[in-house]
Amino acid sequence: MANTKLVIGPIAEPILSFETAESFSVVEDSSVSLIGDELAADALEANVNYKIYIKQILAPADYDRFITADGKILFGYFNYDLRRLPYATPITYYVDGRVQGEFYSKNVQRKGSSQFCINASFVLVVCNIN
Repeated sequence: MANTKLVIGPIAEPILSFETAESFSVVEDSSVSLIGDELAADALEANVNYKIYIKQILAPADYDRFITADGKILFGYFNYDLRRLPYATPITYYVDGRVQGEFYSKNVQRKGSSQFCINASFVLVVCNIN
């Protein structure tokens, strides 16, 4: 089985990274016209398992016990809300350590309590400089 990896965000500072087969699955559509008369859009659909932890803490009556001397909350576990992934965020898909495709996010749909579907496409910009 191939070793796959999905990196969301810039490679230097990724927002999220999925590396195990249990955490994501990818359907990639890369096509090429045999006679070169048209340029097909490559697409990526990634189904990821990612748990979103609630960003709101319900404070009990003795809330002051959980505040440090500098006024910060003593504990809390928050992570990135995948539903707020900005449009055109870079997504890089690796197979066996080699880049299989570089895509840009279009939208994210929640499919279950910890399941999300990320749709992305490849955009090629061709410029003629005279």
